[in-house]
Amino acid sequence: EINNPKNLFFLFLHAGAYIAGVLIQKDMGMATIYGLIFLIMIITAGFRIKYLVLCIVPVIGAIPFIWNFVLKDRQRFRILTLFNPELDPLGYGYQVIRSKIALGSGKFFGAGYMQGVMTQTNALPAKHTDFIFAVCGEEFGFFGCMAAVVLLLFIASRIFYNTKKAPTAS
Repeated sequence: EINNPKNLFFLFLHAGAYIAGVLIQKDMGMATIYGLIFLIMIITAGFRIKYLVLCIVPVIGAIPFIWNFVLKDRQRFRILTLFNPELDPLGYGYQVIRSKIALGSGKFFGAGYMQGVMTQTNALPAKHTDFIFAVCGEEFGFFGCMAAVVLLLFIASRIFYNTKKAPTAS
């Protein structure tokens, strides 16, 4: 009974405790990921959209307050460089700019496995993190990236399918 107010209260309390614990450790990124995972889980479990809207509207209203009073200058700058990496091309935007160069250099078919100039010469320094897609793009090109995206979509669809078909505990 996911839409029972008492159950919802305890679900949000439980998730909020974990997220607050991560925020105490000053890891905003991980807290955001936990929040998104929680949101996906309750939607998949049958959480009504009208309740979701009632929860999201105050969060959207709080964005200006959070931007001006909660986030530090460096956090705001990192968000801005996410959308415009050229604001800080040698700092926070460096990795994003380099990953775009690596993706573009792969063209349609890529340079070949372990043959990417940007990835093999460490011009893309954090290639083992979120920027693994740039490595895929440089070494396997557009077609390799599309194959990776299709594979990930297939895996995600199977996860959602299995979730919907799984028996519920009573």
